[in-house]
Amino acid sequence: MTSLLAVVSGATVDDESVTYFVKEELPVGTVVGNVVVDFALEQRYDASTLSRINFEFLRQPSGGYLRLENASWDMVVAGRIDREALCRNDRRCLLQWTVAVRPLQLFRLVTYSLAVTKMKSKIIFVNCN
Repeated sequence: MTSLLAVVSGATVDDESVTYFVKEELPVGTVVGNVVVDFALEQRYDASTLSRINFEFLRQPSGGYLRLENASWDMVVAGRIDREALCRNDRRCLLQWTVAVRPLQLFRLVTYSLAVTKMKSKIIFVNCN
């Protein structure tokens, strides 16, 4: 499994969504994120409650690019992510997944987005604050 630090160029996070900036062609099995960590669920719920939580994709791009591992809560690359095939003429290539957090008592929707960059591109982050 490839390390998250090796593939993520940057991320933006709020309470209900996370966007990762990743390079195309990541190896299958690469961990892109973790639902519990990314949305700080371990800070909201105790260990007993976390053990009952499961996740389900409600909306996802066709193509099976990511899979959700309920045992580890990891978002993992499940198939080839080819920017040219996905977004040939688009300046920005953004894929989105809506994930349901369950059981019903804990239900909430969260959104994962992957901003896919070309393998040779450089991303520059500017702090505008």
